[in-house]
Amino acid sequence: MNWGVDPGCKKSAVAIGNPAGQLCGISWIPAWSKGQLIGEILHTLTIEKPRIYPGMPNVDANDLLDLAEVVGWLRYALPAVKQTAVYPQDWKGQISKPIHHDRIWTNMLPEERALFPVGTYEKIQQGLDGKPYKSEVHNLLDAVGLLFFGVGRLGRGGTRIR
Repeated sequence: MNWGVDPGCKKSAVAIGNPAGQLCGISWIPAWSKGQLIGEILHTLTIEKPRIYPGMPNVDANDLLDLAEVVGWLRYALPAVKQTAVYPQDWKGQISKPIHHDRIWTNMLPEERALFPVGTYEKIQQGLDGKPYKSEVHNLLDAVGLLFFGVGRLGRGGTRIR
C-alpha cells in the first residue's frame, strides 16, 4: 500500500493507493490517536511538512510548529519502507491551489474520481473562476496529489509523468 497524507492539527487527509499507485480510498486520520495506526508496513508514505517562508503575511509560525509535531507523530504512527516528507513548494511548485487540484483531478481515472463527493469538480471550477475555494475536499485532493507525487505518477506542480 502507498499513502499520501496532507497533515492537519485536528485531522489529516489520507489518500490510499494500491501497489500500482492507483487511488483506491480517501479518508481522514484524527490527530493524536494512540499507537501505530495500521497493522502493516506501507510501501511508501509521502507527507507534506510545513515550512516557514519569509514574508508570508498572516501566518502564525506557532501554528506551523504544531503542524510539524503532527507530521512527526504521523511518520511514527505510519511505518513505511520509504517515507518521504516534502515541503509544499517541492511538490506543488508555485501553482495556485485550484490549478493544481484541476491537474490532479484531470490525471485521475474515472473510478478514482468516483471516490470523491458529488460536486467536487464544481468546487475546483469555482476556484478556477476566482471564487472562494476552501473546503475539506481540497485537503483530500492534496493527499491524492502527494500520493501520486510519491509513486511517480505526477511531477512537481501536478505535471503528468506517465
